[in-house]
Amino acid sequence: MDIREQVVNLLKEKTEGVQELSAEIRKLEDRKKNDHLDARYIQSDIEPKIGELRWKRRNRIDDAAVALRDLAAAHRQQIQNSNRLKGEELNDDARLFAFPGLLKPEDVEAIMDRNQGNHTVLQMAARYAEQNGMKINRVYDSGKAAAIANVNDLEGAGKLYIDHWIDKENANEMLTKFFG
Repeated sequence: MDIREQVVNLLKEKTEGVQELSAEIRKLEDRKKNDHLDARYIQSDIEPKIGELRWKRRNRIDDAAVALRDLAAAHRQQIQNSNRLKGEELNDDARLFAFPGLLKPEDVEAIMDRNQGNHTVLQMAARYAEQNGMKINRVYDSGKAAAIANVNDLEGAGKLYIDHWIDKENANEMLTKFFG
């Protein structure tokens, strides 16, 4: 399951809990307005129940925000740890980087072309070129920056949803508008 699905599932789950409490609050508010109840009964029974439900709802909203933040942080950490140098990916091409000044830019480019998908050798080639002041016509992009930006965007949209809509009657409609 990708990060988007995880965020949406988390928000759906948290929305359910918040909406249950919101429905109870609305029911009590409705009783307060329409049931012609005694003012003392409203003050002694209804208002405290509404206050307690609002407190519980606020805690669930805060819990949703924390869970979203933790999910995003864990995913960012996973991205940071991906594509690290791995000894098992070393091959004969990687051994050539042990000799500073030996390789020419076209050699480094050829090594990068041969090792597409081998993040260890690609990182070593890019570092070799940089350390030796070479201008090469290849770029190594681990994809980490784009993946982290995606997580940040999802977290931001989720936070906006939590802050403004999770406790509203149209919460599920807004969740769909935010995440499709």
